[in-house]
Amino acid sequence: MGKYIGPKDVRVDSLVLSSDFSKRLGKLHVNELADSLEQTGRLLQRIGVNQSDNAVIWGEDRVAAHMHLEREEIPAEIWDLTSMEVAMFRRVENVRRRYDSAERDKSILELHEILEKMFASNGAVNPKEAATQELAAQIGTKPGSVERSMRKEKARRKEKTPPVDTGPETDAPIVVEDFETFGVPMDADFAYGIRAIKQELKRVDQSCRDAQSGLTAAINAGGAPPARLKALQEEVHDIGAAIRNLMPHCICVYCKTVVETCGVCGGRNWNTVEQFHAAPEALRDWNQRRVMSNGKIVTMTTLASQPQSDEDLSDLL
Repeated sequence: MGKYIGPKDVRVDSLVLSSDFSKRLGKLHVNELADSLEQTGRLLQRIGVNQSDNAVIWGEDRVAAHMHLEREEIPAEIWDLTSMEVAMFRRVENVRRRYDSAERDKSILELHEILEKMFASNGAVNPKEAATQELAAQIGTKPGSVERSMRKEKARRKEKTPPVDTGPETDAPIVVEDFETFGVPMDADFAYGIRAIKQELKRVDQSCRDAQSGLTAAINAGGAPPARLKALQEEVHDIGAAIRNLMPHCICVYCKTVVETCGVCGGRNWNTVEQFHAAPEALRDWNQRRVMSNGKIVTMTTLASQPQSDEDLSDLL
């Protein structure tokens, strides 16, 4: 599959780049690569270029660094590949460079799908097994490791497209995990809406945790400047903490679902973790039967005689 032609210096302005290449220009890691290149004088690893169309197979960051330094030529490895083989090589490069386990699993499965089609078109007896063996050799691992990564990514794909939940067939109370109702009954639409929000925010939180792990691996690998990586790690940590504070936590303790216009929950009838902990103790203690109306804490028994509006708290939304 594919033919290696040999090393060659090629003109930068002759290269065919990906559609999103411009996004790389000016990036911090590209500028750092350019600084390193200017100090050492030459690339440690050549870029990959397809002979037929001069398309860059891998190494676009290195091309961007050469453009930053206004260099006319760049060291390259020349290959003779089909468009499918180009896609395969690009994904192999991505797998080798990724620390995030979920992203690596995703790339491995996508790459395996390409290889399986290639082997099938070439008449392989068992395209799936041949693809697994070839992929393991390409990325420097064992076939069993490739199979485990594919199983994990397939499981993630199933989680992202869950079957439609039509709700319980009985009149049993609907329970939402880690959500306090204080005994207030929830209808099906409200409960499944809360579940969906929590599920999506948990996925974002997990992505932040994966990013932190990847940055830790990058720091340990001694690649980019560790101070910058640690700063990014702290930023990702803060984003994750903010996401967790936005998680649906309980029925709104400000309006307790009885104030028509609540300036805190905005009619959603639930509070985030952050909103709940910011509430006065008199509201958080459900037994006191108190609500916020027109900016004042009142008992629920006196609420009927007051206009049911609490827009004074709209800044807490």
